Amino acid sequence: MTNEQRIKELQLRASIERELADQPKGVVELLASQIAKVSSGRAHVFGTASAPTTTELLDDLWHSPVGKDLQEVLAQKEAESAAAGGASATLANIMAIKDPARRMEAARKAGLNY
Repeated sequence: MTNEQRIKELQLRASIERELADQPKGVVELLASQIAKVSSGRAHVFGTASAPTTTELLDDLWHSPVGKDLQEVLAQKEAESAAAGGASATLANIMAIKDPARRMEAARKAGLNY
């Protein structure tokens, strides 16, 4: 890759990093590593096409094989996080019950061995 091509790639990388600032760093790194492998990024970096918009580039990146795999992982993590949050809220509600007999009954109903 020539210096000019590397600069183009870094410019595209900077644009997606700004857009994905709320995503974990690893997500951005994985997507950025695919810039030269998706059609819009490749046409700009290695060809004479103008730079794609950030939206176009991200759309290509999320629809790449790596992007699809990443979406599955993120969805799974989100589901696990939601389940863990629900379980900890249930446990907190149970522990807030002052009467030990009622607390044990609530724990059994929730499926906890208390």
